[in-house]
Amino acid sequence: MGASFRATGAPLRRRLAAACLVLAVALLFHRVLLGEGLLYFRDVSLNHLPSRIYTTPLLRSGHLALWNPYLSGGMPFAANPNNLLLHPISLLFLALPVMVAFHASILLQYVLAGWGMLLWARGEGLREEAGLAGAVTYALGGAMASCGSLQNLLSSWAWVPLALFAAQRHRQSGSRWALLGFSGAVGVQVLAGDPLAAGTALLLALADARWGAGAEGKRFGRAAGRLAAGFLLGCGMALAQVIPAREMLMESSRSSGVPFKDAAVWSIAPIRLLETIVPSLYGDPTMLRVTSYWGGLVFEKGYPFLLSIYVGAVPVLLGLCALGAKGRLAKALGALTGFFLLASLGPRGFLYTALYHGVPLLASLRYPSRFLIPASLCLSMLAALGLARFREELPRRRLGPGTRLLLGGAGLLAAVTAALAWFPPCREWLVGGGLGVAAHVGAAELGVITGKIQVELLRCTLLSAGAGVTVLALRRLRMGPALASLLALLAIGVDLVSANSHVNPVVPPAFYEATPPILKIVEDANPAKRVYSEPRPAGFAVMALSDSAWWGYYWDQLTGRVGTSLPHRVRMAYDKSTDLLSPRRVNELADQMRDLDAKSLRRLAEIAEVGTLATYRELNDPGLIPAGQVARQTNVPLRFYRTRDPLPRAFLVARARPERGKALEALTRDDFDPRAEAYVEGIRSARGDPGAAGSARVVVDAPERLVVEVSAARPGWLIVTDNFYPGWIAQRDGTSLPIRRGNFLFRAVEVPAGESRIVLRYRPRSFLLGAAGSLIALGAGLGWAWAPRKKVPA
Repeated sequence: MGASFRATGAPLRRRLAAACLVLAVALLFHRVLLGEGLLYFRDVSLNHLPSRIYTTPLLRSGHLALWNPYLSGGMPFAANPNNLLLHPISLLFLALPVMVAFHASILLQYVLAGWGMLLWARGEGLREEAGLAGAVTYALGGAMASCGSLQNLLSSWAWVPLALFAAQRHRQSGSRWALLGFSGAVGVQVLAGDPLAAGTALLLALADARWGAGAEGKRFGRAAGRLAAGFLLGCGMALAQVIPAREMLMESSRSSGVPFKDAAVWSIAPIRLLETIVPSLYGDPTMLRVTSYWGGLVFEKGYPFLLSIYVGAVPVLLGLCALGAKGRLAKALGALTGFFLLASLGPRGFLYTALYHGVPLLASLRYPSRFLIPASLCLSMLAALGLARFREELPRRRLGPGTRLLLGGAGLLAAVTAALAWFPPCREWLVGGGLGVAAHVGAAELGVITGKIQVELLRCTLLSAGAGVTVLALRRLRMGPALASLLALLAIGVDLVSANSHVNPVVPPAFYEATPPILKIVEDANPAKRVYSEPRPAGFAVMALSDSAWWGYYWDQLTGRVGTSLPHRVRMAYDKSTDLLSPRRVNELADQMRDLDAKSLRRLAEIAEVGTLATYRELNDPGLIPAGQVARQTNVPLRFYRTRDPLPRAFLVARARPERGKALEALTRDDFDPRAEAYVEGIRSARGDPGAAGSARVVVDAPERLVVEVSAARPGWLIVTDNFYPGWIAQRDGTSLPIRRGNFLFRAVEVPAGESRIVLRYRPRSFLLGAAGSLIALGAGLGWAWAPRKKVPA
């Protein structure tokens, strides 16, 4: 980033700006690029990478993974936008090794985010230096840097600046292809599953159409109409994801929306907004010791949703400089920044509550912290406008309004942070009452924590004071704008890289190469059976051999927690997905199972074809066989049990009961024998008589196709212990058969006496309708873009 931006011509400046952006992203992820290790933190190792390891061979063989038979007893795969299967980054996995493609899909999208900012700023008439300031602030700022471990958010927000550039280009040139580009970028954001990103793109595009460079207020209505049409077209292009995702949402625990208390988790405490200018206010969340990371004492789940929200003093001061100008776009961006910051406070501010109750879509979204990402986007563009404004005002004899605001802000930030750092009452209030740390630690630990916070406060003091002094020196020595731009870019880039590179830590490749002990237990027991893995209990802790948090994630790899079992093709049961999109009834039972006695737990396990249980408690039941334990690495041993007689994957019963009451009570009743009878949804009274029903044998077992050969001694029901779900169809000798819900969770097909061959296929109508809708929308967009324009008579 040390390139000097002299008057070298626009093409060269653009190439230099692009090169500096790539260098900045490379420095942020230098550990990955230097081969020091692989990303692992949070969703990277728990969900995103396991999903890619599983789907990449399928994609390369020409198969689209519509159904996931391994998690939660079976659930849709492509329909879940968090899996990003339909996102453009999936193309990387067709050409590159999995690990290379995975890290490229992250790093390239950071470059894309910054590149879009460069293009958007150029469209506003800003020089490359100013655009680069906005690009680096957005791509390397804490909110976006935190998305390296939340790839679905990254895969949405990286495309927002590109959408804004396309909308701007359409406004300025009238290009139909530019509007189609806006639609495509919006469609990609919707594919990634974050409607807030798509909504922000439309909102900022409208703001740019009203107040951007060259905007004509009289034509705003027409421009707004075209943008709205382009937005709807983009949503139409994403129907292949939207319609299946909606069906999945309706079948999940989020069908009636997320309760406000759960949705508001990970709200931003007002005091944490200080972290936008003071890095590591709560320590390093990738570390374990309380003197390295003290945020675990105060955050609701032990760590924040966005690991960092730091953007630094210099972009904030440049944003103030932009607000001193007469441009309406800057003021609109300032107002939107305040709007998003207020929304991020959750219940602590009125805005999120109003949005939750007033905007239906937001009732199914979680975590107000995510509003800090659009706030960061608006602030980044403000920083670009501010640097351009400062360059204009620097040669003037008198201080311009923007420069006065910058100097005033610099003095205020320096004074406030210096007072917090050096004045004991202020420092004690911040660490104790403000951050709430003092009540949880001893005097020695508190002293270490206070010292580290003091250092970070002084960092902001020096940056703020240095910015003010530099501005005065540049004016005094009559230095040119090029030097001012260079110093600002160096300050922003070095500051953000040093402050935010820790939020994407790495581990050695051996982390992903370890063989989970649970896999050996399953293989020794019966690899065809399912596994139930109990969630971690309260007070659970991993015995770490260093300060790094990777030990906890290594334990997850060893025990097959969440999605880590997917690459090993271990079929799980009663596991509740972190995004709550697993089937609603599975989630309800999963919440109750951790408190069940051993007998009831064993009965539920047998009904779901579970052959192995992994629990953190001792289970005393004659139907369970102890199979070992892992006790050295945790404060609570992980125990393994085998069930003596689990039900098979497919079996016949001769008697059916109407499905009534609650699943847990009905399935654990002593008078219910799951080997002879089943609860079946949709029948009014009991059918059939107890007795031998016959046999069933699975002869074809594929993710979206199951073939069962049935030999029925009498009419009865075929029970398949895979989740009942819309989209599954059954046929017998080419004749369609209805699939009902059996035993509250599974599939039940009524079969006649005699020999039968039952074929079950997953053919979701939602996916077919969505794919057709996407093709129609894409065809309509291309047709409109290619259609000749009507000639206007002279």
